[in-house]
Amino acid sequence: LLYFAGNGKPRAFHGLDHAYIFTNGYSSNLHIEPFTKRDQQMAKMFTTFITNFVKYGEPTPTEWNGFKWTPFTNESAEYAILDLPPKKAFGSLHWPVTNFWNKETVLLEKLSLREKTLAAYRRAWWALWLLVGMIALAIWISVIFIVATRCHSPRAKPYNNIIVNR
Repeated sequence: LLYFAGNGKPRAFHGLDHAYIFTNGYSSNLHIEPFTKRDQQMAKMFTTFITNFVKYGEPTPTEWNGFKWTPFTNESAEYAILDLPPKKAFGSLHWPVTNFWNKETVLLEKLSLREKTLAAYRRAWWALWLLVGMIALAIWISVIFIVATRCHSPRAKPYNNIIVNR
């Protein structure tokens, strides 16, 4: 699932990392199949880096398989290429081709499970309204029950101690 930039080098597209961080190949709009051993290693690397960043404030407090991720600064312009194995690179962080997003959109359309996603949203929408309807029905039944039981209680009887003389 790679986009090939104008220079022929493969690049990952936006959001692809979710399939490696949160699940074994599933993302909100695509599924990586098969989820290979290399994909599992990439998922382990991502989750390790994220966990370390949350715990220690840096992705690699100690070297990870010989790799130490140092912060990007304007002076060094050093950044990480997250591949297996991860590497350091220097220079511009921007894509070499501005046409990237146009090509990515076409790729995402092919990989998108749009119809399945829309069907899932529709099912969730109908389930929500069914739940709202059931709650409203339960409230109305409760109100009717309360009113009916109050009408049959001895306190609800009309006053029989009032004498009206005509």
